[in-house]
Amino acid sequence: AGSGRMIVEVGGLTAERLDGAAVLSWNPVVAATAYSVYRSDLGGDGFDPEPELVGVVDVPWHHDLSAKSSGSRYIVAAIDQNGCEGQLSRSVEVSSELGSDLSLALMVVDEPGGTLALTWNPDGVEAGVVFDLVRTDEAGGRVRLTAEALDPRSVWRWVDDSVVPGASYVYEAVARIDGEEVTLGSATGTVTGLSPSGASVRGCYPHPMSDSATIAFDVPAHERWQTTVPTSLTIYDAAGRVVRRLVEGRLPPGRHAVAWEGVNDSGERVASGCYLYALGIGDDRLAGKLLVVR
Repeated sequence: AGSGRMIVEVGGLTAERLDGAAVLSWNPVVAATAYSVYRSDLGGDGFDPEPELVGVVDVPWHHDLSAKSSGSRYIVAAIDQNGCEGQLSRSVEVSSELGSDLSLALMVVDEPGGTLALTWNPDGVEAGVVFDLVRTDEAGGRVRLTAEALDPRSVWRWVDDSVVPGASYVYEAVARIDGEEVTLGSATGTVTGLSPSGASVRGCYPHPMSDSATIAFDVPAHERWQTTVPTSLTIYDAAGRVVRRLVEGRLPPGRHAVAWEGVNDSGERVASGCYLYALGIGDDRLAGKLLVVR
């Protein structure tokens, strides 16, 4: 690393243990060209005072295949184009204690009528672990949704009908292990709701995407357009530039699904980052976010 330091600190660092490896992810830093990943191993005397550099990566995630079974603590720093490291992130820990693995596959589905349905697969969650569903809105407001803890083996779906159309939420499955809160899994959902005519985006799956994603939407019947309805679907980057025009024409009323292969109009693969999709159906305009993680 260089002698200077970037001001930007890596945020949103999370870690989970999957199949013996530690899987880390964090929010991308715009000015970063790479990231340093440091690890301290948990032993009988606590963590080592000097963390070890275990990887330098150019993407906002890292799989540590040499993670210690006894547990580890990780920190990450961004590297700028001059080779200077930024401030160290807050640390996260991965241990082998009950409930420490973030192994709950939590998903959010945007349903018709302006609700979000949460579903999960309990495979990999230790027997006896129960959790609460916690929601955080865009302003940082955090609320507990469940009146009592859920057993993922007997309950597999929860519908949140207290959401606001157009808003985005982060959901977490939070367990309490030995008096400590442990996040078993998290997912983000955006409420599209229904337009007055009935046009709607049903969802974008998978999200985040790596190689491709499918955007599903409903085209309503309309007396103004008897057989087909003018429809457009366009991908934009975070600066508002057109990346890919997926649909430009007319579609019949009904449910449709269009795949985006993660390429621009020239056929080139796009970089990791946040993108927007804009859907025009007749006079309606709907939009949503799409995160690409390479």
